[in-house]
Amino acid sequence: MRSSERPAATPTPARWPGRLSAGVRRWSGAVVATATALFSLWLAATGRLDLYVHPRYLWFSIVMAVIALALVGVAIALPGHGHGDAAPARLRRPPVLVALSTVVVVAALAVVTPTTLSSRQALGRDVASGGTALARTLTGQIDLGASIDDYTMVDWAATMQLRGDLAFYAGHEATFSGFVTPDETDPDDVLLITRFRITCCTLDAQPVGIPVHLPGWRDRFPVNSWVEGTGGFAVNPSTTSSAAIVFAPDDLHAIEEPDDPYLG
Repeated sequence: MRSSERPAATPTPARWPGRLSAGVRRWSGAVVATATALFSLWLAATGRLDLYVHPRYLWFSIVMAVIALALVGVAIALPGHGHGDAAPARLRRPPVLVALSTVVVVAALAVVTPTTLSSRQALGRDVASGGTALARTLTGQIDLGASIDDYTMVDWAATMQLRGDLAFYAGHEATFSGFVTPDETDPDDVLLITRFRITCCTLDAQPVGIPVHLPGWRDRFPVNSWVEGTGGFAVNPSTTSSAAIVFAPDDLHAIEEPDDPYLG
């Protein structure tokens, strides 16, 4: 005799944990977008956005930050479109954790004081060869015989790599300002007056260094401090430094970091 009882059906596992994972991914993106946009707008409001972005892109960055906030608002306002087993109700509306996480991220970013790139990044990006890279880039673009007194720091850095004959520099002076970076090939006697050249933002920043032969410079100028000097050029007396020509300022003195620390 057959039993009339049917085998128990295998329970269908709840599907909301998967939806929870999807919800977390969705709202984590909203947190990142909101935090980044708010931080960008805060930097713009405090006049420090140009520490990260080239001045020509300031308004573009501000507009994109506003658009990002608007898109996040639209995403939050849109109702869910899921079918089947419904996820818990709290997953169908923006979790409180989104707002809390955004506040925490923005607060953490605000606590960290925005600063300019320093000697650490310059050495990491090989400031000593920065002039060489510029020289290769600018070869054929610089007229070494015309308007040399109008050269920028970028032009001089490239020229000092291209021309090792002192006669070329005779009678010419320049004024340079930048932060102090030790020359890797002679860190005791040669310092580099360094600035970063940026095209779009600090991610593509390229260090530009002007070598100065100054034995004992560490006793006068801490690394990363800003200096300025006016003078001519000389043959580098260092036997270990890779620079053939150095800047020879009449008076190298400390200055405050300028409002616009980067080269365009």
